Amino acid sequence: MSQLKWKATWASEMIHYENQQQTFENTTQHLLIKNNLAGNKVRLLLSNKFGTAPLVIDKIYFSTTENSKRYFTKIITKNQEVQIIVPPQTEFFTDELDYEVAVGETLLLSLSIKEQQTLNTLGTTIDTSLFTSFFDSSLPTPAFFLGICQVDILTENHSKTISFFGDSLTHQGFMSSAIATQLYKQYPGKISVCNAGISGNRLLHTTNSTSRYATTFGVAGLDRFQDDLFNDHSTDIIFFLEGTNDLVHPGNGSPLTELPTSQDLIDGIKKVQIIAEKQDCLLIICTLPPFKGYTNEGNLVWNSKIETTRQEVNQWILQQENVIDVDKLVASHTQPTHLAQKADCGDHLHFNQYAGQLIAESIDWSNWI
Repeated sequence: MSQLKWKATWASEMIHYENQQQTFENTTQHLLIKNNLAGNKVRLLLSNKFGTAPLVIDKIYFSTTENSKRYFTKIITKNQEVQIIVPPQTEFFTDELDYEVAVGETLLLSLSIKEQQTLNTLGTTIDTSLFTSFFDSSLPTPAFFLGICQVDILTENHSKTISFFGDSLTHQGFMSSAIATQLYKQYPGKISVCNAGISGNRLLHTTNSTSRYATTFGVAGLDRFQDDLFNDHSTDIIFFLEGTNDLVHPGNGSPLTELPTSQDLIDGIKKVQIIAEKQDCLLIICTLPPFKGYTNEGNLVWNSKIETTRQEVNQWILQQENVIDVDKLVASHTQPTHLAQKADCGDHLHFNQYAGQLIAESIDWSNWI
């Protein structure tokens, strides 16, 4: 008989948007999430992680849809109360909800807020093929979502969770969504995908920048790795791509003294390997993609010293056991220090949807799942 276990069918990092706070009043937020797990109980992780005032949620409705057919709706509670108050600096799980969820259904969560609230703990995504959010009212910007950062389903223990960890290249969602779409078709009921990317995040250093977006960059990847991947949900496979901002930020908003050597970055990744091994978790490490031509804080960031560091780190990564050579996949064939034009969103560092699809199609998961 299979054991049942809480597994995250979807999760996304909440970001500290101190300088991009959003005000909500008399509105309902809707989240649509593609689901690949089956189970009979649901719970949510709610977040006010960086808040300075309570987050007051009047109601959260949960239902599922399939082929445009919407199934019955239930209310999510906390301590059997419909109105849920999330204190500042807090995350917690809701009560368990009895609800039959099937593979292939879309989860629909509707979160209502009445009183005016200005929030700095928010989630975002660029790719909307795996999940999307929208509001009844036109404001605030639909790109932001609030409150809900994880959906768990009580499911059979044989399913595996793949967590994507990194910076904006991960946070965008192009890689994780393309890979999830592929795997959900190949392994129905057996895989879920979570995104632990934070734009601007560095592996070795907590945010230390003059950028107006500095608070969004978060604590060092090394400092959040354990918490973000293992504390609130189990992770079986980690898709790791981080280190680009360690090369890009110093001298461009962050102190130049924080520019790492190749050995510094390698040592950082080795620490990640140790944590993953202790958690009995498969770690897949990606090579660092090129970024010549990218500007940060108005400055061209690339130079030959940084490029040498990137190449040395990538050479070491390619010697590891479980590797995806993202660099080779997205680099220009004629100018390998540049992103290929067809993979470039336009700023010469970040991926577009094609790049995510290219990476997804290059991976043979049969040895890892």
